[in-house]
Amino acid sequence: ACGPPVGVFQEAKTAGLRFWVAIRVLLENCETAVQAKKLLDELPLSDNISYLCMDKKDDMLIYQIVNGVRDYKFVQGGSQDFAVYAANHPTFPKIIEEFPYGAYDSLVRYENIKNYLSNQGKKSLADIRTLFTKPYPEGLHCNYYGAYFGTTKSVVLYPKEGKLEICWCGFEKNGWRSYEVQGYKDEE
Repeated sequence: ACGPPVGVFQEAKTAGLRFWVAIRVLLENCETAVQAKKLLDELPLSDNISYLCMDKKDDMLIYQIVNGVRDYKFVQGGSQDFAVYAANHPTFPKIIEEFPYGAYDSLVRYENIKNYLSNQGKKSLADIRTLFTKPYPEGLHCNYYGAYFGTTKSVVLYPKEGKLEICWCGFEKNGWRSYEVQGYKDEE
């Protein structure tokens, strides 16, 4: 979620599908990030959210919507800008204009990820995990839950393998748990 109705903020201003319905529709009808973008453009969406979509060709999409205002970034597999990432709140200028609350802290974390990925050299999984669990503002982890600003989970996706790793609440002491979609590799 990247805006209302999370926390004490105003309700979403649009009527339409909730994110869990939209995700189900995407999963059942799209095989590529291009198809997902086209369908998201067409769907009446009511939630304020960032969708991150990846396909087996390594094409990626981040699609943000707040109060009916939509924007996206598409990254083609193998391109120089080969990553998509999101923070709690909107990070696209057009969307921040509509919903500026929380933008500063989310933009700091968004820039942390961007700077980390743009630094030269290969990144190890240990390096990525450190970035995710290092306290804000140097890292991404924060636990200001009373102010609606806290890490609920940190996730590393492995689209080719059909798995992901989650560190619940972003606390390193919780460890990283691995989840895999059964039969995913067989479907290629």
